[in-house]
Amino acid sequence: MPSVGAESEKVAIVSVDTHVGPPFDALRQYCPKLYLDDFDAYAASYEFSINVDPTTFFSEPYLETLATRAFNPLMHYDPVDRIKYMDEDGIAAEVVYHGAVNGTTIPFLLGSGGTGGISSGKPETAREVELGNEGFRIYHRWLVDYCAAAPARRLGLIHLPWWDIEACAALIKEGRAAGLGGVNLPAPRGGMIGYNNRAWDPVWDVCEDLDMPMSSHAGFALVDDAQLAGENAGHMTSHEILYMSRRTIFFMLLGGVFHRHPKLRFVLCEQPGGWVYPALKEMDSTAYGPVNPTPDYAPKKPSDFFHENCWIGLSFMSRGDVAAALKDGMEKRIMWGSDFPHAEGTYPFSVTSLRYALDGVGDEEFIRDVTGRTAAAAYGFDMAALQKIADRIGPTMAELRTPVDADAIPVAPGSAGFRSGEGWT
Repeated sequence: MPSVGAESEKVAIVSVDTHVGPPFDALRQYCPKLYLDDFDAYAASYEFSINVDPTTFFSEPYLETLATRAFNPLMHYDPVDRIKYMDEDGIAAEVVYHGAVNGTTIPFLLGSGGTGGISSGKPETAREVELGNEGFRIYHRWLVDYCAAAPARRLGLIHLPWWDIEACAALIKEGRAAGLGGVNLPAPRGGMIGYNNRAWDPVWDVCEDLDMPMSSHAGFALVDDAQLAGENAGHMTSHEILYMSRRTIFFMLLGGVFHRHPKLRFVLCEQPGGWVYPALKEMDSTAYGPVNPTPDYAPKKPSDFFHENCWIGLSFMSRGDVAAALKDGMEKRIMWGSDFPHAEGTYPFSVTSLRYALDGVGDEEFIRDVTGRTAAAAYGFDMAALQKIADRIGPTMAELRTPVDADAIPVAPGSAGFRSGEGWT
């Protein structure tokens, strides 16, 4: 039963999946003089491109929405302009990744896949490594100021030069000292040391010591454009990119990372949710099957560590995701993301999308958890501060409980925010 007065109370909504894309002219002031010539040369030569015709990847309505947002530049990086979109959408707080839809990148990353703070090329020379590492620092300096414009409402994620683990640890320390609140952990890719390898212990140590949550984002997984250039390339990419990103959690759970580092917090973001429980069962069976020796974390299972250390960011939460979470005991392990400003996201219909996903759910505590409280626990948001913001811009509990009629679903071309199944439908 709803608590007394609960229906009229505002609910603090936290999106664990949003993106920014500062252009080079916004980043230049954060570049040290020592690197200005390199910065200007990189900015002059950079041109975002993909190797496949985008119409083979995306539907026409999706591309139309994408184009509209790409040419609305301030929504991707302006700290003040962004607030109006959050308020309009009823969002009290956001977790911030790089990788908006305006084609920008972090300076000095190699290859056209540099958007999202993940390079498609591994630097080879000492100078390339130096510039690549400094490029992240330039972005982080900008991100600190972006988040400081709305400190209670934004948590900026530190992006890492995955090719240099020592530099990764150093950047986390620097970012934390400057005010950033979490770490973007790149999805595994060619040339990267696996996360089960103890070489990553310096990163796990600093994240534990500084109480820094880690996130990995599906859209940042690296897929091979050349291999996907055949028929239905978009379908292959949408399917495969999810699996590539999930390898992060497979490596960490099976590799005993949370056994050795029990205070780590990890969020696998931009995922549907129905795959999690079967995957955990499969990992448990792998850990204790007849082929391999008993793992060093015995008698605990990978699923035990998941329930203690991990969460899934549902971008975008569907009715099927909610049903799967309730059926599989994942109520405390899921949280919601809007994927703003991506065209597949829920803006400007986030509250309506939540209403649609939560249709038939009567548990007030569950609703508060998946819309904000679980994210606050995972990322360290101050819920008391967010409640004050929600009291001004957020939906009421009664609104979130109100079903959405099928004929009242907003026209949102390309959005995945009104799905009924556990996957993309």
